Amino acid sequence: MSIRLICSDIDGTLLQYGRKELEGEIFEQIRELHRRGIYGIRKKVPAILL
Repeated sequence: MSIRLICSDIDGTLLQYGRKELEGEIFEQIRELHRRGIYGIRKKVPAILL
């Protein structure tokens, strides 16, 4: 079975320790997942992958 979709919230998962902005490294990781055909879903935030 292969991974096709990753679902994640922002607060407490991608934004840790009370930070207000995502770090640049996360965008590199998201682009790599997208390149491999793995997509993300989000709620109430601007689209990152879609």
